[in-house]
Amino acid sequence: MRAFIAFDLPPKIKTEISNFRKPLQQPAFKSVLKWVDPDNFHITLKFLGETTPEKVDLLSEKIKKNLHPIKPITVTLSTLGAFPNISRPNVIWIDVFPKDELLITFNKIETICITEGFEPDQKPFKTHITLARLKRGINQEQIKQISSTLKTSTTVPPLTFNITGVTIYKSVLPPQGPLYTAIRFID
Repeated sequence: MRAFIAFDLPPKIKTEISNFRKPLQQPAFKSVLKWVDPDNFHITLKFLGETTPEKVDLLSEKIKKNLHPIKPITVTLSTLGAFPNISRPNVIWIDVFPKDELLITFNKIETICITEGFEPDQKPFKTHITLARLKRGINQEQIKQISSTLKTSTTVPPLTFNITGVTIYKSVLPPQGPLYTAIRFID
């Protein structure tokens, strides 16, 4: 099974994010952007890749043993951004603060995962919630339009919420888009 570890978001926050992004969902961008289903909004901590249910069980127990109880973290959504950057967007996201507290949890989970035989992340941890991905084959003019819209729409209404645990998700990739199923919640 394909799996990852993430902070889940409260349903109300998922709705607020979905409402916030409506101005960005212009008809001109419909053929250019693939929007993330609001049910799939999360803050990824660790992509596990292909693994077994037994490894997920073991990992879940190790995380619970080393992090329980998970101290609630109050986070705030701040600005829009893009990977690799706003001038050349491939992924559009919302930034999340405070980074230090989230990074501490990431580092603990990363250490546990490496101990259990998972590969270390090659990229630095970046707190974010993915909103959309650019589709393949779009032209430079469309990229400029998206970049321009992002540069003028970077402010996110201040949304604050508590994270109270981590979730291990199973990920399936059918043609219509990814399906994420929570298989373990650790608080």
